[in-house]
Amino acid sequence: MTYLTPGGFRLANDPCLQRRCSLLHVRGKSNVFFKAAWGGCLLIDQFLILGLDENATDVAIEEAFRYLNRHLNPSNFQFGSFAEKQAQLCMSRIVPAYQVLRDAAERSKARQELQPEGKDSFAPGDFKPFLGHICVAAGIISLADLNEAIDKQTDIDLPLGQILQEKQLLSQTELDGLLMGQRLYGAPMKPLDAVTRRLLTIGVVSRDMVKIVLIDQRTSMKSLPELLAQRGWLDGQVGRILQQQLEEASAGSQSGSPT
Repeated sequence: MTYLTPGGFRLANDPCLQRRCSLLHVRGKSNVFFKAAWGGCLLIDQFLILGLDENATDVAIEEAFRYLNRHLNPSNFQFGSFAEKQAQLCMSRIVPAYQVLRDAAERSKARQELQPEGKDSFAPGDFKPFLGHICVAAGIISLADLNEAIDKQTDIDLPLGQILQEKQLLSQTELDGLLMGQRLYGAPMKPLDAVTRRLLTIGVVSRDMVKIVLIDQRTSMKSLPELLAQRGWLDGQVGRILQQQLEEASAGSQSGSPT
């Protein structure tokens, strides 16, 4: 059986994806995703998920969803592949965002809920890399090693460097050198690009991943999405689809015509 969204659009025949979408869409709380679905209560920019600005029209919202549902439908990708899994994740966020924004009253609530205190969720200062990120960027440890060390640090409250040493992932000489080098890595000088902000909002990549590729970018001319794909954390095709739709929506908004 093919699942249809409220607008009549076809969604992949994936019960898990359909169940997650149903869990995420809650009337009256348009911008909040609950623990039952995502393991935490987060304020989400529904407009950014659809690649739109806050003043998007009904036509723009429909066009964005049609494009994304057509190109990111998991059935377009090889079954069980990394690309299919990332497409499923994208659609599990895109569908409930569309269900909110297609309703004028819910869309108005989403605007009001968005950043109520005026805080930038992607402020450059929040992306300053620390010791663990530098270790991954340098190839000393893997991202899995970093995540495991962070989990242990939460449990026993030890410095990350000490935990990495105890796991024999880092020598004292390496640690001393990295701690000195850490002082050279400040926050990024410019804001994150729109595609990377969107990837973070959807949950395709993590903030730790972005901090690591920000280090990579210091010696590369590639964009952050390209570097995320290069490290194997983002499927290149999924990233290109999100970027192209964002660019087309932005061009349509500036010209005053739908994409």
